[in-house]
Amino acid sequence: MISVLMSVYNETHEEIRESIDSVLSQSYSDFELIVVLDKPSYTEGLEQLREYEARDRRVRVLVNEKNIGLALSMNRAAENARGEYFLRMDADDVCLEDRFLKQYAEISSGKYDLVCGNYDFINENGEPLPQTAAVYNDRQLEKLLPYRNIIHHPTVIMTREIFERVGGYRNYPCAQDYDLWLRMKCAGCRMHMMDEELIKYRVREASITVSKRYKQSCTGEYIRSLYKNKMEGYSYEGYLAYLDKRGVNDPGSNEDFIKNFGKYMEAKRDLGRGRLIRGTVALLGVIFKSKYYRPHVLRNARVALMTKRLRGKGGRGK
Repeated sequence: MISVLMSVYNETHEEIRESIDSVLSQSYSDFELIVVLDKPSYTEGLEQLREYEARDRRVRVLVNEKNIGLALSMNRAAENARGEYFLRMDADDVCLEDRFLKQYAEISSGKYDLVCGNYDFINENGEPLPQTAAVYNDRQLEKLLPYRNIIHHPTVIMTREIFERVGGYRNYPCAQDYDLWLRMKCAGCRMHMMDEELIKYRVREASITVSKRYKQSCTGEYIRSLYKNKMEGYSYEGYLAYLDKRGVNDPGSNEDFIKNFGKYMEAKRDLGRGRLIRGTVALLGVIFKSKYYRPHVLRNARVALMTKRLRGKGGRGK
């Protein structure tokens, strides 16, 4: 059996409806859907979830006493799950109808402990967007993951065994999935990315503010620092101390990041459009002016070179 793990916080009724309906209408039917409501004051959302629970025996709803975040909500869902496989689903995304069937075929073969996949982009109104995501073969996934999170969390199915072996999610407010993937990698997890679209991923215009991007970036750096020590040494207090050291709570550091974020993105757009001189000059300006972007740009350059080399060996990928 597949246990689908979902958390609801402040998604709209329409988004929740689309998401859950796409799960319940899957061509593969041997699953349970465990929904954790992480905002107990969202009474209208709870009513909607209870209606699904009453209508379909595969749906189970858990309500947190207080907001505990995605990571701990997913751990609670997993603790209450009965399935051999855990499949992640966000409450504002939409599954394609054969997603479960395709992923179950891959992971039940016994060759992999985690299977992820590609996805289509949609906007807040459910309309398709022209964006595309990269696809990586098994070797590329193994080599690039320590430098960048290239596994899209809502497309993942994993064995219960590998999830429990590494202890589930650790308490992070963001990037909790990246920490989980790297711990799984250290534990010998066999990972595979399907070259097929599995979900419609909803992009929100204001999903991540620029200030939160700095916190997310510093969290990624903290997780990568743990990877150098085989993911040992984590503590929530140590994580908070690292954020404080990087100035996440300092207005000056956030101002530096915010001020240069637009310039950095514009430089990337120029380079992507072939405006090499203009983009390079702008990028160098950001590197020299911002203490954050120097290591960030250098790491991205390293990943780009590694990706080019790996794909030059006949690898798959866009």
